[in-house]
Amino acid sequence: MLRLFGNLEPKTGRFILNNMKAGETFLDIGSNVGYFALLVASKVPQAHVVAFEPNPPVELCLSESVQKNGLGARMKVVRKAVSNKVGAVSFSVDTINSGHSRIATGETGADLIQVDAVIFDEWVKAHPLASPVGCIKMDVEGAEVLALKGMPELLAKHRPALCIEGYDNQLAEFGSSLAELRQLLMDAGYVEVAPFDGNLYLQHRDVAVI
Repeated sequence: MLRLFGNLEPKTGRFILNNMKAGETFLDIGSNVGYFALLVASKVPQAHVVAFEPNPPVELCLSESVQKNGLGARMKVVRKAVSNKVGAVSFSVDTINSGHSRIATGETGADLIQVDAVIFDEWVKAHPLASPVGCIKMDVEGAEVLALKGMPELLAKHRPALCIEGYDNQLAEFGSSLAELRQLLMDAGYVEVAPFDGNLYLQHRDVAVI
């Protein structure tokens, strides 16, 4: 997509940039090669970016991009999965499309590796953020509910805009559903502000303009 059109998911990119102010922090959870993380770092003045990518070779690729673009002072790349528990978890590596790699849900085989998982609200206590969070992009291939259940304090304190991927077939593999994901976010004070297209686009009801 990048080679053909020069961008990736333009609606997602616009939403993220429109919800980031200069100097704020952007969280990219399930960053893959870091397109959106690098987009924010390059387009939003003084923005800070924290990108979580547990797949080792992909994380190395992103870290190299950060260094080559001279963004090391404002970008942190974290080789960990974000979930609702801490410790080693099995991770299924998609060797054809790295964006489809995910926490494993019962698979076996040579494409399984072990990665570290964190609960975000606990992780951030040991790694304070440089500034308030303006927006979170989350694409973790069905584990979105697990990740969100680990960050209620962050959502309540910062009330960031959210771009959350949500496919029923992927969520079902983790015992969840798009309906549960929506309800979790509504209970946290969020409302949808753009049509669903595989991603949920949300703002906190206290700041949303609908």
